Amino acid sequence: LRPTTKNHKMTTAKIETTTVANDAYETMSYTKEYVLERVCPNKTPEVAYQVALYGWRQDNFHKLGPKPKILNYGNPETGVGFEIVQPVIGLHEKIIGHSQDKNNGTIGLYFAPLNPKWYTFPVKNYMTHLTFTKTEDGTGTKIRWHSKYTPLLCSGILVHFFISTTLSAYTKYIINNDKTEKKIN
Repeated sequence: LRPTTKNHKMTTAKIETTTVANDAYETMSYTKEYVLERVCPNKTPEVAYQVALYGWRQDNFHKLGPKPKILNYGNPETGVGFEIVQPVIGLHEKIIGHSQDKNNGTIGLYFAPLNPKWYTFPVKNYMTHLTFTKTEDGTGTKIRWHSKYTPLLCSGILVHFFISTTLSAYTKYIINNDKTEKKIN
């Protein structure tokens, strides 16, 4: 069982996708977890979130190599529906959900590969919940990546290495860049 989405009108898709993503994230059976937390000084959660979307949509997070093919830019505000295919390996990835907690100002997204296989990303299932929360002193944002996954047989060390290095690089990008596609107040 892998999370999937259907194309509906944008408002309907946003609600259904978020529900499907959260349900899958909370109820699917995973054997491993990886959590990375960093503080991004001088950015609100909204700005950090939009910098992350810009990194995915425009900059490829400054990764070396060919840029992925963008199949769908997704919702302009939340990124839900954003879909790419990584060159060479053919990994198909998608932002499948959005989360928001108005009580503490946390916003986030759910991200998953749609075609994990030995030659694309060696996991049985995988999903990441990326959240942005205002720091207690109000001067920055806590970035938190919480990945849950089940590696395919004998691939655990490789998958852990890939996840930890990729998410670390993405976090540095979010902290060190200010570009967004839209102006945030």
